Amino acid sequence: MNIKENILNLLSPLKIYDQKTLEKEIQIYSLPLQKINAKIDELLNEAFVQTAKDYGLKNICELLGLLVNKDQNISQIQNQLIYALSSKPDNFNKIGIENSLKALGFDCIIKENPQDESITISFKDKNFKPQNISLFKDLVSKMLPAHLELVFDINSEISWSQLENTTIDTNQEFSWEDFSTN
Repeated sequence: MNIKENILNLLSPLKIYDQKTLEKEIQIYSLPLQKINAKIDELLNEAFVQTAKDYGLKNICELLGLLVNKDQNISQIQNQLIYALSSKPDNFNKIGIENSLKALGFDCIIKENPQDESITISFKDKNFKPQNISLFKDLVSKMLPAHLELVFDINSEISWSQLENTTIDTNQEFSWEDFSTN
């Protein structure tokens, strides 16, 4: 129902106005009210994470300081925000962290290594590799307890011949990322 019809329906039971004579005047007033109503509907949709599709998501992400991968769809961003807004102290256990990663679109397995105070994170699907590894690592490191060392199993395969053909300066420290084929 539009604003004009709504006004006419509200005035009709009163029977003190002739609707035919008021119709043009009501139409003039109803046009800007219809635009305001549409803008209010848009603002309400963008104000809630579950219904936001555009600037509402962007503003909430900026407010929370969340990084969004350009490859994420709206549903994934909404899930990421819902998780970020619903964190509780008991979320920082193995199951809670795995669920958090699922909310971000990453189906991972977390292996706890208490002897060296580290966590190994690997993908359940061995063929999956995030398009932006640094974004994935940044999201995970913000989510996990800071005192634990993180070990990422990113499904990269390096052949022995690639390693044999690599010259290494023994005075320099390296990580596996330094030997990546990307």
